[in-house]
Amino acid sequence: MKINMEYMSKRVSFDNQKDLRLSAIIDLPKSEPKAYAVYAPCFTCGKDILCANRLGKYLAGNDIATLRIDFTGIGNSEGKFEDSTFSDNVSDIISAAQYLEKNFRAPKILIGHSFGGPTILMASLSLSVSHIMTLNSPSSPKHLLKTFSHLREEIRLKGKIPVIIGKKTVQISESFMSDLENYPFEDNLLFVKTQTHVFHAVDDNEVPFEKGELLFQSLLCRKNFFALKNMNHLLDRKEY
Repeated sequence: MKINMEYMSKRVSFDNQKDLRLSAIIDLPKSEPKAYAVYAPCFTCGKDILCANRLGKYLAGNDIATLRIDFTGIGNSEGKFEDSTFSDNVSDIISAAQYLEKNFRAPKILIGHSFGGPTILMASLSLSVSHIMTLNSPSSPKHLLKTFSHLREEIRLKGKIPVIIGKKTVQISESFMSDLENYPFEDNLLFVKTQTHVFHAVDDNEVPFEKGELLFQSLLCRKNFFALKNMNHLLDRKEY
């Protein structure tokens, strides 16, 4: 990925719908942006991961400004991760879009990495955007239910338990699991009308390539599918 160095990055913050302060970075081109985008990170990831950093700077070099956020309880954002849900993540994206509209221009692009993909798809139903991009995203946020299925009864009994995700230990709560189980994602997906571009790594070892294909097949809007070769799930190999 060739990055044009003509950009600037600025740390900003805004309130979400629960009056929690969310941390973000906006990558701005030197010239007037052609469009604004909101970037949703992967599960438990933040705005500063390598993939987000590279993408924001690449887009800025192509005259697109990108707001990349820390969800509630992640990174420098207020709140506790164990108190947040998928529904809260969707709400955080809407708040991010409202921040852009108030202070810059309303975003026309939503970008979601992994778990961030289903999040932006649902947020798009409340926003007026022109393009959606998913990167190595599952076909449903319920993908995580399978990941934690062996812990489900323990979570139900204890209310929350510590779980290791990558190099992080986070608390997975009953409210998080219940929200995923009851969220009408598949029904709502049928109402997504925004043109969607699905990108998925062929060798993804976290969210299988087939999940990206299934997401693409489930969409009823205008859509494109891009198979990414020689890339991993986090899109953070040095050679990119």
